[in-house]
Parts: sequence; structure tokens; C-alpha cells
Amino acid sequence: MSGGSYDYLYLDIDVVAEKLDCPGNPLREAFAEHLRKIAKAMHNIEWVDSGDCSPGDENESILDCFNNTKELKIIDSIIKELDKTRDQLEILRDNQKKGRHKSKT
Repeated sequence: MSGGSYDYLYLDIDVVAEKLDCPGNPLREAFAEHLRKIAKAMHNIEWVDSGDCSPGDENESILDCFNNTKELKIIDSIIKELDKTRDQLEILRDNQKKGRHKSKT
């Protein structure tokens, strides 16, 4: 036997991950990466359940689906960028307020 116990579902998951991957959109990139991990786990599960690999061979890839340090780093990066943008907007707002006060005097 060679895989097939889940009709090679992992291939469909991998295709979806590729379609969702959108450079410049960190959330989609992180989600696509997560789907790739799921596809790998499904591949390994399928091969174990089909008798091509030993039970337990899928465990590491399943656990990897729950290890989201990369996704957390992406989210942290987004938050930092938003903080910078907020700071820049506050500076612009403050400068605009100062300009209004000068023109009133």
C-alpha cells in the first residue's frame, strides 16, 4: 500500500496553502504556513494509517501544527509596525495642532 487512506487530502490542503499565500499580507502568509504544516501532518497520518509507516511516525508533524512560534513572530511584527504607524500619526496630529495654534495668534 502507498498512502491513500484519506484520498491524498494533504495534496488539496497544500494547494489551498499555495493559493492563500499572499506576499505582503503577513496574516495570510502565516495562515498559509500553518496549512502547510497541516498538510505535512495529514501526509504523515495518511501514510501511517495506510500501513506505509509505523504508528507514531506522524507525531512530530502533528505537534509541529501546534508550535506557532513563527506565526506569533509575524503577529508581533505586525503589532510593532502598527505601533510605529500610530506614533507617526500622533506626531502628525500634534504638529497639525501646533500649526493651528500659531495661525490663531
